[in-house]
Amino acid sequence: AQSIANHSLLYPFATDFGLPTPAPIALGLPAVWPMALVIRMGYTPIDAYAIVNALWLTIAFGGAFTLCRRWGNDFLISGIGAAVWLTLPMVWRHQEGYGALALGFALLPTYLHMSLLFFERPARCDLYYTILYTVIVVVALFMDGYNFVMFAVASSGIACLTLINNGLTKRTLFRLGWHVLSFSLAYVLYK
Repeated sequence: AQSIANHSLLYPFATDFGLPTPAPIALGLPAVWPMALVIRMGYTPIDAYAIVNALWLTIAFGGAFTLCRRWGNDFLISGIGAAVWLTLPMVWRHQEGYGALALGFALLPTYLHMSLLFFERPARCDLYYTILYTVIVVVALFMDGYNFVMFAVASSGIACLTLINNGLTKRTLFRLGWHVLSFSLAYVLYK
């Protein structure tokens, strides 16, 4: 984050290590880029790390909460369920050496909820959820590769279930095509 803050915000290379050439920043970029913005606002790198992690964990809590609500749980149970998700060892044990991996695990319910919304929303919401779905897929890849693969498998399962339940309608085919296009775009951006 300090390297990006010292250069252009469009400079995705760590110049403080990876010598003799700058190391490209790919995984963790959705966490590092906002940290660079916060550093440019005058905060220390440690404060920037805390602020951005708190932001992503808030988004993760919201995603887990809304997924619980979607499954019919009441407000209190959904809040407890989201809090439990964020305190699972799978999330906090990876924070020590793999911050972006921990954030990716925390965000998995958010990714899956977005996938469910994308495949089930009425046609009048198509543009909004289509763009948001693509953004979530790209964020998932650049946050962490392991969670991206988990998200890809789970969302492809949701896509297959949508095809089985709805048949070959224009809307279903569009969403399946967009699903493949979004994951392909994320991969091309990564490469």
